[in-house]
Amino acid sequence: MQHAYRNAYEIYVDGKDIHDVCLTGLTLILCGKSQVGKTYIANLITKIFGGVLGQPFKSMTGKTEFNADCARAIHLSIDDQTGTRTYEQRKDHGQRLKSMLSGSAQWIQPKHVNAFTAPLYQRVTYSFNSDRDSFSTFPALSEGVRERILALRTNPEKWILFKNAVTVEERNNLDHIVNSELSGLLHYLMYEYIPPKFCISSSFGCKEFIHPDIERQVELGTPESTLKGLILDYLHSSHYLRSGLPEGINFSGNTSALFEGMLESPAHRDGVRTLAKNVISFGMRLGELCAIYPKHFRKTGRQDNCQNYDISIGGFQPIQGQFEGIKSARFLKG
Repeated sequence: MQHAYRNAYEIYVDGKDIHDVCLTGLTLILCGKSQVGKTYIANLITKIFGGVLGQPFKSMTGKTEFNADCARAIHLSIDDQTGTRTYEQRKDHGQRLKSMLSGSAQWIQPKHVNAFTAPLYQRVTYSFNSDRDSFSTFPALSEGVRERILALRTNPEKWILFKNAVTVEERNNLDHIVNSELSGLLHYLMYEYIPPKFCISSSFGCKEFIHPDIERQVELGTPESTLKGLILDYLHSSHYLRSGLPEGINFSGNTSALFEGMLESPAHRDGVRTLAKNVISFGMRLGELCAIYPKHFRKTGRQDNCQNYDISIGGFQPIQGQFEGIKSARFLKG
């Protein structure tokens, strides 16, 4: 908040050119159960950044081409937008998010007016309920996106005033207390607060952080993860019996063989039909799994106009020399 507010202050109060200000920052993601204060915090942030709220979910996901209402707002909020989406859609969503935070020129399309481009200073807040459908819309944590995310779990137990504000009168009293202290908070952020060194980043103002529980829920909440688990469970089940494969490989064959085999398994038939309507869409899903989970899925070439795959439940052994010269702990962990 300190980094973001200082940028906004320099642009809109001091009158500095947007290109001369350190713009890059993080997306704030708040996760938790319903009624724990996610939207309340997002509304406070909107007040701090001028009181104008933009809701960019439809324009970011291609549901509308008009986004001029968001161009007027510093704070953009995406609140409990649900609906399962593919990995490619979530990846594209993450890339759009990166461009929104950079301060670079963006395409703006008002209604009944010709579109134009302009540099914008904006910050984005997401609110996610702790359920599978909400997390299926979470931006894909691809390279370059993860470094721009601060994902926190909300805990009302530590905010007694909010926890105890149940009635309308109590909630109005809380609003009065918080609003009366906002100017003091901003003065504190601008001139007194010194962030701990461990959370400072020269690139984004604050280092990225994704709570481990949130990352786990994102992983479990995606259709790709569901299909991965379904396939590995099928290969591990007694219904699937196959010998003569190299050690560590549990399936080696084409898309049709795996799809038809899973349809013959009563325990996996309904699941695979839900995620893939036919062998063509199943093949497209397998291609996505190779990109997302290279440890378990890999392409091995085409034969008779059909893609072949190797699948390993335990994960493929790394090729000798594959990681020479690579020092990224996160890459090696992945």
